[in-house]
Amino acid sequence: MEWNELQAMWQQYDARIAENTRINKEVLKRMLSAKPERRINWAAWRAGTRLLVSLIVVPITFFVLPKYADIRFNSGIPLYIGILLYVGGASITYFWAIRHVWSLRKINFTNPITTTRRLVTQIENFQMKEIKIGSFMVTPILAICVFLIFNMRGASISFLLFFCVTMIALMYLRFKKSSQWFKKLNAELDEIEQLEKE
Repeated sequence: MEWNELQAMWQQYDARIAENTRINKEVLKRMLSAKPERRINWAAWRAGTRLLVSLIVVPITFFVLPKYADIRFNSGIPLYIGILLYVGGASITYFWAIRHVWSLRKINFTNPITTTRRLVTQIENFQMKEIKIGSFMVTPILAICVFLIFNMRGASISFLLFFCVTMIALMYLRFKKSSQWFKKLNAELDEIEQLEKE
């Protein structure tokens, strides 16, 4: 066997090994990205469901609950101010929810991991800001709207405090859960990034 034939065979085997290594890395990347992809799809589904449920809860709150709980609407200027504030606060939260679902749907694991990580970081920053603003600004405004729209004379201040404290506590729990969720997602993305660097 001559030197040229041996060198050609060697290069052929090197090409095969390089192709097998590339295929193995691609398969491993798909396996590693399956879990974060499921996690993101589940989060998008939950966010979309939460958006739809809130669209169902609003008519129940304003039309069914007052009828059966013997709550009456205010009349005049407080009613209109309450409705305007409520529509403004609800519009902001719906916009945030739609933007959150849309951002989650933009993540594609066939793109390079740096692109995916950048999108995940943007979503994390936006969601944490949304939770903080939602718990300390939008929740009290929505509580005030309820009192401007409905005629609640009895335990109005205690109900307002209970509503605000409950919503802030729920937002705090959501903040903690979201922090843990993003921590796990980032750890999974680190594994994929490490694989791409090899």
